[in-house]
Amino acid sequence: MFENEDFEFKPITDGLGFHKKSLELRDDQIGEASLPLKTGILPQKNPNIAPRPEITKTKAAPATGKWKPSLGHLQMTETPTPVKSTAPVQGELKPLTTNWAASLFDAAMVVGLTLIFSTVVFAMTAIEFEELIQLLSEESGARIATAVLLISVLEIYAVACRSFFGKSLGEFECDSRLGAPHQAQSMMYPLMVAWRTLIVALTGFVTLPILSSLTGTDIPGKISGVSLYRETT
Repeated sequence: MFENEDFEFKPITDGLGFHKKSLELRDDQIGEASLPLKTGILPQKNPNIAPRPEITKTKAAPATGKWKPSLGHLQMTETPTPVKSTAPVQGELKPLTTNWAASLFDAAMVVGLTLIFSTVVFAMTAIEFEELIQLLSEESGARIATAVLLISVLEIYAVACRSFFGKSLGEFECDSRLGAPHQAQSMMYPLMVAWRTLIVALTGFVTLPILSSLTGTDIPGKISGVSLYRETT
């Protein structure tokens, strides 16, 4: 295949270019080599390459509020300091020990209802009022029956008014209520109102209210579980 071709192998000598050595440049020579040639011809920019955006540094102002973005830049706005109001909130409940004005108003209503029920009893039994007074002074059974009638009317008045209307008539006039609103929605609320009313009645109507005013604690409320409150308007 290679019969007509002549090959000549020469030794590696200086004439073949293998004698050249790499040159090491100093820092000053590198700087001179990197400068454009003094030919008056500057290197041309490639128009296909987008120019690098210029970055400018601005001094940040001290923060005095909360940063809020607006139209592509940051805007400083001061947040107002909330002012706490010391005025009472409408409908707020404040604990009460005793409400004498409401108690006197309710007592007058109970006495009036007792007289109405007594009139019905007189009509059914045909007993004169003078005879009833004589029975109360002579017989203890008549006094017990009268006390039971009075307490029964008081219980009906207290439970019915607070269960259906949330307050008694005296509490409506004096901006107070018995028990918190969430207690009034409970099924046990009428029983607790009846238990408090019975405790006050069995202790003489005025004993526990006086002790509550002196001690600054709603004693019937501690026992029954429903306390007296004043509503702010």
